[in-house]
Amino acid sequence: MSADTKAVLLADAAMFLVALLLGVWKYNQIATTKDHISHIYVDIAHRAALLYSFALLLIATFVQLSGFGELVNLLAAGDRRMAGPGRRIPRQADLLSGGPRRNTPSALDLSGESGSR
Repeated sequence: MSADTKAVLLADAAMFLVALLLGVWKYNQIATTKDHISHIYVDIAHRAALLYSFALLLIATFVQLSGFGELVNLLAAGDRRMAGPGRRIPRQADLLSGGPRRNTPSALDLSGESGSR
């Protein structure tokens, strides 16, 4: 297995670990809150991390089967304009940082201010 495929699989493993930890956090909120519902941002972050981890598995397969060089594969796999970890990991970090405070920036808020829900 080439180094570029290993790098993408490492990013995938990290994202899947984040998804598992978010699942524990989500379950804890469901078990301990009065209405048995987790906060919406914890729910979204958990679901997104699971989806991103499986998308990264596909990207790792594409990298492994690609005929391009390792550098080109790494640049393409990590490109922020595509589905790679360069775009997904910072967004997950943003959701994770606001989840405990129950305050995260809205994608629809054009003012740049974050609101509380």
